[in-house]
Amino acid sequence: MPTEVASMVLNRYWDGQLPIDPIQLAVRAGATVIGDPELEREGLSGAFQFDDSGRPVIRFNPYEQPTRQRFTIAHELGHMMMNHIIPGERVLRDPKMAYTSGYEQPREMQANQFAAQLLMPEAVVRSVARYGVDSRTISDMARGFNVSEVAMGYRLKNLGMY
Repeated sequence: MPTEVASMVLNRYWDGQLPIDPIQLAVRAGATVIGDPELEREGLSGAFQFDDSGRPVIRFNPYEQPTRQRFTIAHELGHMMMNHIIPGERVLRDPKMAYTSGYEQPREMQANQFAAQLLMPEAVVRSVARYGVDSRTISDMARGFNVSEVAMGYRLKNLGMY
């Protein structure tokens, strides 16, 4: 389900340009996106909530690496698009550990799968890597998709390409 929802978001809101801009997609999907320094003190990478008027708000930690910020925004957009919280629940906070492979809460795993498909769509990844993958390819692809090499490596591994 997460990859299907991400594909729907891409089909509806993506302009076809790489790297994919998760802020642009989130705004087009109706969210407000805010870099919130408070998250650093709270030990959080991001949070998703509804404001007092019921509008979705994605907050991200502006002190983290830009590639991490992008993944966080995509991850929080996943929570929003998969209805992981509803207006009235208020807030869903994502600690920094939520993005590690050992953190296996179902909603977090789904949001990570959504973010991976959103930032590194399977069809595009397969097209770019059609001639094979090695460490240099991973580095080049990570730059092209504006994600970390670790995220690119996980994506290729999860797609059975590395």
